[in-house]
Amino acid sequence: MSDLNKILDLSMFGCPVHKTKALAAAQQLASGDVLRLKVNNDAVSNVVQHLTNNEFHCETGAPDVLTTMIKVTRND
Repeated sequence: MSDLNKILDLSMFGCPVHKTKALAAAQQLASGDVLRLKVNNDAVSNVVQHLTNNEFHCETGAPDVLTTMIKVTRND
């Protein structure tokens, strides 16, 4: 398993930094790797849309008090 099978906490970043960092990390994914992003609840739709537009599959988890986890994989 790759180092990217872990959580990347983007909750301290605002737009557009969280989208840029999410895409940069997702682009390093190999087939079968999973990237989990922790983002602020108000940023979930922006990050998911950005990654989906760039050919990645995203699954959002249940929102926590302030953050939500997004599971990212390659669309292979």
